[in-house]
Amino acid sequence: LGSPDFAAEDGPPGDGGEDAAPPPGSVDSVDSAFRSLALVHGLGRSPDTLARAASRSYARHDLRSALAYCAAIDADDPYCTAAKYVHVACLVGLGSRRGLYRLAHRLVDSDPRDSLAWFAVGSYYYLIRRYDLAQRHFSRATRLDPGRAECWIGFGCSFAACDESDQALASFRAAQNKLRGGHVPLLYMGMEYL
Repeated sequence: LGSPDFAAEDGPPGDGGEDAAPPPGSVDSVDSAFRSLALVHGLGRSPDTLARAASRSYARHDLRSALAYCAAIDADDPYCTAAKYVHVACLVGLGSRRGLYRLAHRLVDSDPRDSLAWFAVGSYYYLIRRYDLAQRHFSRATRLDPGRAECWIGFGCSFAACDESDQALASFRAAQNKLRGGHVPLLYMGMEYL
């Protein structure tokens, strides 16, 4: 994976002579805002900018781009946690066992009292289908930081993989309480009812 390039055109080609700005909230306006941050303001390598770009790519289910943004943050500052949850989720989504194993070990070695480290370990065990161990580590992550919805969602997914619907739904409800207004825990609850 190469480093992210905000200057590249991501949207459909225009006629080049347009003075009108794209509508706010459209894909083109967000892409042009990221290009502006990178080219005009010199924030293309800022961890905050890269973290927002990674989150946006992940939300659009462009896991490879999101992983490239996370890798760029990691290359500049391996201890920056701005997009580590997205980084872990991308590695799980892409099935990268080795990469997730290395990241989880590094996070545990750097701070074993951080819920992110145990979330990464739980995600690794989830990826290799050792759901009992995944539940144990997600449980530890939720004890260390009960306010992290990501940990509760991982906990719920590990229960759902074992057909333990009641525990899965309880975990997804806990995530919904932590992430008010978010749609992701509701989506997982709906999938559990299917």
